[in-house]
Amino acid sequence: MFGTYQYNYSLIRKINADSWFGLGGGLKKKFSFGKISLSYAFIYERISYDDKPSDEILRNSLRLKVKIEKSLFGFSSEYYFQPSIILFEDQIIYGTTKITLFPKKQLNFIIQDVVNYRSSSNVKLIHNLTFGVSYKFNKKVEKNENKEN
Repeated sequence: MFGTYQYNYSLIRKINADSWFGLGGGLKKKFSFGKISLSYAFIYERISYDDKPSDEILRNSLRLKVKIEKSLFGFSSEYYFQPSIILFEDQIIYGTTKITLFPKKQLNFIIQDVVNYRSSSNVKLIHNLTFGVSYKFNKKVEKNENKEN
């Protein structure tokens, strides 16, 4: 079980404030290849716009998350499907997918894709594809059993 609060704004969509309150629950499962989780929440959303009256919307929120990490690559994907309870054609789909090459090394290569779709907006889709390099500054400290304190 969980509770959530989220605040957003979007200049391109002319949203001054987008506040979310929600309650939900989820399930997590580990497999030999990675982890999968599924969650559901009931959301109350209040949106203030630049150019039109505010909206109050009740939404379902269904989230699927998958994470796989091997020595050569890592894969994680998390997607939300959030339709309005009253107007099913008012939908939000938000998700992130990330592929990491050589995730167990200190230096690795990352490809990340972010999708932000809002059916009720004039700007329906915001999509970002990022290519990058990541460097881990932390090092694992191994315990030496033969050393005295």
